[in-house]
Amino acid sequence: MKFKFYLIVFITFIFFNYSQDIFSKNLIKVTFPNGNEWLRAGVSWNYKIRWVTLGDIDKVKIEYSIDGGKSYQVIADSVENTGRYIWKLPKVNTDNALIRVSSIDGSVSDTSDSLFHILYFPNTAKIKFNVTINTFTPKNDYICIGFDWRGPIKMNKIGENQWEAVIDFYPIGDTVTYKYCRNCECSSADEYFPDVEIGWRKLPVTQSSIEVNDTVNRWRWLPQNGEVPSIDTSKYVKEKPDYIKHNDFMAGIMLADYWRHGWIDSLDTTLNRVSKFSNANWVEYSPVPEIVQFYPVPLIDKEGNNATSEEDLIEIIEKVHSHGLKLFLNPFPWALYVSDNSTQNHSKDWWNAFQEQWGKIMLYYAKIAEKYGVEMLGFRMWMNIENISDDEKSIVNSLAIQTLEKIRNIYHGKIAVNFSIHKADMDVFKYGDYLSMSLWTIYPWLLCNGKDSIDKVSTNLKNHIENELDKIRKEYNKNIIIGQIAAASYSNACEGEPDFETQSPYFKDDKNVQLDLQEQADIYEMFFKIISQYPWIKGTFSFGYQYWDSIDKSPSVRWKPAENVLGKWYKWLTVKEIPFYSLEGLKFSDNMTLPNPEKNLIKISSGKYAVTPSLIVPDDLKGKKVKLLFYVYFPSLNQWFHLPDKDKIISDEQVKFDNLVDAVDFSNLKNFKFQIWYGVQYKDSIYFNVYTVEVD
Repeated sequence: MKFKFYLIVFITFIFFNYSQDIFSKNLIKVTFPNGNEWLRAGVSWNYKIRWVTLGDIDKVKIEYSIDGGKSYQVIADSVENTGRYIWKLPKVNTDNALIRVSSIDGSVSDTSDSLFHILYFPNTAKIKFNVTINTFTPKNDYICIGFDWRGPIKMNKIGENQWEAVIDFYPIGDTVTYKYCRNCECSSADEYFPDVEIGWRKLPVTQSSIEVNDTVNRWRWLPQNGEVPSIDTSKYVKEKPDYIKHNDFMAGIMLADYWRHGWIDSLDTTLNRVSKFSNANWVEYSPVPEIVQFYPVPLIDKEGNNATSEEDLIEIIEKVHSHGLKLFLNPFPWALYVSDNSTQNHSKDWWNAFQEQWGKIMLYYAKIAEKYGVEMLGFRMWMNIENISDDEKSIVNSLAIQTLEKIRNIYHGKIAVNFSIHKADMDVFKYGDYLSMSLWTIYPWLLCNGKDSIDKVSTNLKNHIENELDKIRKEYNKNIIIGQIAAASYSNACEGEPDFETQSPYFKDDKNVQLDLQEQADIYEMFFKIISQYPWIKGTFSFGYQYWDSIDKSPSVRWKPAENVLGKWYKWLTVKEIPFYSLEGLKFSDNMTLPNPEKNLIKISSGKYAVTPSLIVPDDLKGKKVKLLFYVYFPSLNQWFHLPDKDKIISDEQVKFDNLVDAVDFSNLKNFKFQIWYGVQYKDSIYFNVYTVEVD
C-alpha cells in the first residue's frame, strides 16, 4: 500500500513537471513537407516549406537532408519566422528526404515526421493535350487538366469548345494519369466516366514528343442539356411583404470555406453571378488556419490544408471590392486530420498556448483587413464554442477579451463575435458590434421528419428566434448576423441522416439519396419568410457558394432554384424603392403640350433602387388587356432607352409598373438626372406621364 502511494505521488510529480515544462518551452513543428509527399525537382513551380512555432522565436534556420537525416544542407541560414519559405528543390532523386527547421541558437528544432520523396527527371517528354468539349458547358467556364499527384493546370482556349495545354514534367517510361475539369475543380466539376462515374485517363509516355486529342462528352453534376430542373413556387411569396423595414441588411453569400489556388481565375465570374442572381451586397470569406496538433501543446498552421495564402487572400479582397461588394472576413481555426479526443478539460496553460497562436493569427488578419478596407471582421474563440466546458469558460473568455482588445487597436471596422446559445453567458460577447451565429437545418433544434418537415422547421426556427436569440440580443444589446445559412439539396436533408458531408459532390452519386432541389428552395423560402420579420437580424450569408455551376446535393445554392429564392428575398431586403407617388395618366394626342419632366422631380441618394412608378387610369380600362410602355431618357447623353412592352390585365385604376426593371445600382452616380416616361396603351389610346429622378 505504501509502495502504491509513493508510485502515484512520483508519477503525478513527473507528469506535472513535464506538463509545465512543455508549456514553458519554445516549440517548432514542421507541417510541410512532413512525410510521404512526392515532390518534383526541376519543374517550373516551387514548393512552400511550412512550420508553426510557439514562444519567442524571431528567426529560423531551414535545412534539408536527402540521406534520412545523416547530414543536412542549408536552405536558409537565417530568415524571419513567418511560418513559410519558398523552396526550389535540389535536382536529386531520393526517397529519404527530410526538412529541419531550427531556432538560430539551435536550442529548439523539428524535422519532418517521416521521410518524403524527391523526384528529378532531367529528360522529360513534351506532351500536348487537345480537348474538344462536346457537352453543355457554362460560357464563362475555363477548362483545366488535372493530375493524380499535383494541382490542375489551366488550359488555353484555341477555338469554340477547343482547349489545349502543353506539359513537360513526365519522363519517357512513365504514365500520365489525368482528367479534364471545369474552373480547375477536378474533384467535383470533373468529367464523367460512364463505367465508373469518377475516373482517370491514362497515357503511357513512350516518346519524347506526344500529341493527344480527347473529347469530353459529359460533366459530373451538370445536365447535358444545360437546363436547371424546375420546381413548384406556387405557394411562395410573390410580392414584397409590407412588414419588411430593413434598409441596412447584409445580404450575403459565403464563398466555400476551403480554398484552392486554381479557383482564382473564376472569382470574377463568381462575383458577377453573386451580384446578378443572388442580389447580394456582401461576401463572406473564411480563411481556415489548420489545427495540426492538440497534444501535448496545441499548434496552428496559418496556411495549412484548405487555408488561403496571403497573396490569394489580398486578391480575393480586392476583387470583392472591385465588384462593389462588401467583405465579411471571418477566419476560424479547424482540425482536419487530428482530433481533440481528450476526456478532460484543457488546462489554463493549454488555453494560453492556443490563444497565443490564435491571437497572433487574428492580429495578422486584422492588419490585412485594416490595410485593404475590409468592412467587417469575424472573431471566433474556438472551433465549436459549444464544446467549451463550464470550467473552461472563464479562461477562454478572459483570453478572448484580451485578443479582441488588441484587434481593436489595429482594426477600425465592424467586428462580429461568434456565439452560441449554449454558452451565452460570456462577457466577450459585449466586445463586438454584432453577434454572429450559424443556421443549419441539421442542427438538433431544427431537425425535421415526415411530410410536414418544412412546417416543423418553420415552427422550430420561429421558437428559437423568439425564445433564445431575442433574449440574447437584448441581454448584450447587440444585433444578430447569421453567418451561415445552410440547407442541402437532397430529400429529407433536414432530418440529419445521412450527414450532408457524405453527399458531397466529391463523392460518387449515392443513388439511395435523391436530389431534391424543391426541398432546398422550400427551406430557403421558409427561412426568409421568418427571418425577414425581425429587423434586429441584420444579415444572412448563404453557406458554401461554389466557384462553378453545379446541380449537386451540397448546400451551395449556385445555379439551383434556391438561388432565385435567395435573390428574391435579398432584393426585397436591400433594394430601396424610389418614392414615386401615383400620377394621373394623361391621354396622349397629337396636338397636346407635353408635361414638364421637372414638375415631378424626385431626389434620391446613391444606392440600389427598385424602379416601380404607378399610373392612375380611367375606370373603363378595368379588366382590359393593355400594353405597358416604359422609356428612360438621359438628358446629358441625349439618349433614349425603350424597355420591351409588356402585356397586363388592368385590375385597378392604379397600375403599378413592377417587374419591368430589376434593381438599379446608382451607387457610383452623383449629380445625375434621368427621366422616366411611362404609360399604358389600349387600342389607339395612350395614357402616360413622366418623372425626373435626380441622384444627389
